[in-house]
Amino acid sequence: AGTRDANGTWNPAQLEALLRRSQALGIRVAGVAFMNEPNLIGLTGAPAGYSVADYARDYATFARAMRRVAPSARLLGPGAVGGASLGPIAALGGVKTLPAPELIAASQPPVDIYTYHHYGAVSQRCATTGPLSTTIADAHDPEWLTRTDETRAYHAGLRDAHAPKAPIWVTETGVHRRTVASSDLGAEQLSLMEECGAMARQLRTWNSDGRVEAAFQYTFREDTAFKTGLADSPLTRTFPVYGLWRAWGTAATTAPAPDAAACGA
Repeated sequence: AGTRDANGTWNPAQLEALLRRSQALGIRVAGVAFMNEPNLIGLTGAPAGYSVADYARDYATFARAMRRVAPSARLLGPGAVGGASLGPIAALGGVKTLPAPELIAASQPPVDIYTYHHYGAVSQRCATTGPLSTTIADAHDPEWLTRTDETRAYHAGLRDAHAPKAPIWVTETGVHRRTVASSDLGAEQLSLMEECGAMARQLRTWNSDGRVEAAFQYTFREDTAFKTGLADSPLTRTFPVYGLWRAWGTAATTAPAPDAAACGA
């Protein structure tokens, strides 16, 4: 029957079945998000004409189902990608958007964890020559380097206004691996180190904000169409950014925040 009825209203039956099956297998579900990147609603597969009011209705149904079947699991959201400038940029590409401020305001009851996604540049999969394009040279430009902080400030403001008790999780981030001629190993290594340095700056920015509790790398194994992984697709090698994430994962909470020196460690 799918997850929506003939009128496009979301049905929680499949979510409830998945949660009950997980519980039967002894799997603890820590948290669930209703929709991935709903601010880019035109890319989600939602029904035509889907609005913030539709989102509010479906989110409320989702929240009731979660409280009924998995009351200890936390509600995550809104899971928007990008910051204040995303709407106008997406419009240039003809992608319908829903404003993140309206989505989080419509999320009632309020989320337990405020989430958003941040990529310093469009992924290899979404590479373009248009307004979303980014070159490796941009990674050293002061304006480009401020994007992480601007996006953090934007979402922290939304969290403060609508879910002030919720910690912030950056539930997707990564740096895309630039395509370099396989014969030019030196250029490839330089590119990988530069991209790892950019990620190091992002992590330190989030670490400086006490509201940000966690950041999640997307993904570990690299998808050949989405080059943001920590290891190559056949899992034969890791990239320098793996060493950075490993340093963050093993550092004591009282230790200095790891920096680009951890790349490749």
